[in-house]
This record gives sequence, C-alpha cells and structure tokens, in this order.
Amino acid sequence: MGKNIVLTGSGGFVGSRFVRLNTNKYQIKTIPWQQLTESSLDLSDVETIVHLAALNHRMGKVPAQDYMKSNFELTKIFANHAKSNGVEHFIYLSTVKVYGEKNIDGRAFTEADTCNPVDAYGKSKLDAENALRSIESDSFKVSIIRCPLVYGHGVKGNMKRLIKLARSPFPLGFKGISNKRTMVFVDNLIALIDKIVEHRESGVFLAADDHSISTAEAIHMLRTAMNKKSNLFEAPGFVVNMIGMLAPGLRTRLFGSLIFDNTVTKKQLNFQNPYSSQEGFGSMILGEIN
Repeated sequence: MGKNIVLTGSGGFVGSRFVRLNTNKYQIKTIPWQQLTESSLDLSDVETIVHLAALNHRMGKVPAQDYMKSNFELTKIFANHAKSNGVEHFIYLSTVKVYGEKNIDGRAFTEADTCNPVDAYGKSKLDAENALRSIESDSFKVSIIRCPLVYGHGVKGNMKRLIKLARSPFPLGFKGISNKRTMVFVDNLIALIDKIVEHRESGVFLAADDHSISTAEAIHMLRTAMNKKSNLFEAPGFVVNMIGMLAPGLRTRLFGSLIFDNTVTKKQLNFQNPYSSQEGFGSMILGEIN
C-alpha cells in the first residue's frame, strides 16, 4: 500500500472516481465538508492532501459570499491546519476560470498566463490559490491543478446537456462550426493527480486532453459511441445570430472557443495522457449505457 492520503470531495464526480481507481494504490482517508475547519481534525501520519471539495460553478445566481466561504475561506483554514500538523504536500484542484472566459487574440492559455477571473467562482478559486502559495515552504509543498470542463461517466452540467442533445434523433446544425474547446477526461485528470503525488512537484499545472475539439467533433464522437450517424448540417448564419441575441451564454458554450496548452505541465512531470478524447467519450457513453 502506498502513501497516506487525505481526500476531500470524495462524494463528487472527480473524487468518487479517484477513490475507485486508487483504492489499492494509496491509503485514502476521506474527510467530509463539515470537518475541514475543525481544529481537532487528526492529520497525523498524513503525507499528502488532495483537496477536491468545492462549491462548483453553477448556472444561475449563487451569492458571491457563498463561493468565497466555501472555496477560499475553508481552503485557507484547512491548509493552515494541514501545514501546522506536518502535512508535506497539498494538492488543490482549481479551475481555468481563473484566466477569464475567452482567449486573447485566439492564443491558448498556458500555466504562466496572467489570471483575470470575471465571475465570483473564478475569483474565489484564485484567492484560494494565492492563499496557498503564501504559506508554501520547503516543508509544505503546494500543487495547483487548473481544470477545464471535466467529462466522463456520471458527468453533469454542460456535457450532460450535450449528451442529451446527441441522443436526440434530430439533425443538428453544428456542421462547419470551427470553434475549439479544451476539456479533460476524468481518468486523464486522475492520472495527472497521481503523477503529482508521485513526483511531489510544486507549482501550477494545467489538466487537458491532448487535443481541443469543436462542438461538431464532440457531437460526432458522442454519436459514434452511440452507434449513430453524426447527422450534422450547417445552420444558417441568422440562426446562430438569433441564438446570440436570445441566449448569449448558450451561443458562447455551443459556438465559442476556449483553449489551453499544457505542454509545460507534461514536460515538467514527464506526463502523457493515458487516453485520447475519442477513448474518453467512448468510455463516458459506455458508462451511460450500462
């Protein structure tokens, strides 16, 4: 049995998958939300903390103070307690939303780019990153993983809606849409976390599949995994413009681009994703079917 690891967020999408894949690899102790700020929390003999627990981004109105309390304040208290109890390595799952909502001049964001979050969620995660970096030392290493959309079996949110769209029997008007979005298959993300645990490497890292994909490519891979034809057509420009006027957020998610380049992460850790996007999409749909 390997390292002693404390995992938060074990009931979430990524956390539950981490436990399933690593039960025989690490000695994993899970801690629920309500115990993270307890001063009596026993972290003796813990080498590494993987902090996944968070109030994740939600469509609609979530008060900014809720994000700050859950993502910044809780993380700061927990990390300080961990450091004072001799924990050597703190791995924090952050978000690419710390960069903002769109690329500058079409250039992919990298690990070194300036952060400019535009919403309360992104700001709360960046504040947590900064708090962690401020207490980092030779005896308390901090690793920050910035994540784009994570997909896999059991996913919710935008990808769940895209799967529902792909399941429909109707032709879809995404042909010719040349947008690009960076995502990460959950098993690739967990492989990256494992690599960081192994190397005990500090710094900022980006999780990403090897190739960014368009909405049309995503629908094609989903329908292929469902043994269906892509059945895509090119929507007239006025339809796309109408979507933009009536639902600008939807237009951005369906037709906008947001890309990231994690070449530095892969080189620094000598890391390669174990799965392609096509394999990830296939696994996701297989899980949905079964």
